[in-house]
Amino acid sequence: MVKEYKAAFKRFSGSGLFSEDQLDYIASVHKNLIDGSLNNLDELLMVITAKSLRMNDAERISAIDRIYLDVEKKLHFLRTFNNQQSMVGLQRLGDKQDINNIKTLHGLK
Repeated sequence: MVKEYKAAFKRFSGSGLFSEDQLDYIASVHKNLIDGSLNNLDELLMVITAKSLRMNDAERISAIDRIYLDVEKKLHFLRTFNNQQSMVGLQRLGDKQDINNIKTLHGLK
């Protein structure tokens, strides 16, 4: 998850197609996902450490499954969010190219 968000953020910030406010928003979404994932890791450590919580094996497996599903949900959201931002960037790039082409056609360059 960290690898994906870092690569995506580097791509977004290096494109020149997003404002500082937009990049701040993207970074805050990424931060919230990472913070949530760290909470999942903390919870998982508690569940798998035998003396941390009083649980039987079925309860532990159920907790592990729940944590796994939550992490999967976060990863799916991250990928969907990054894909949406990539589409916004592509649309903006296309708009920029269209504007430049119109300027060229009208001799405004």
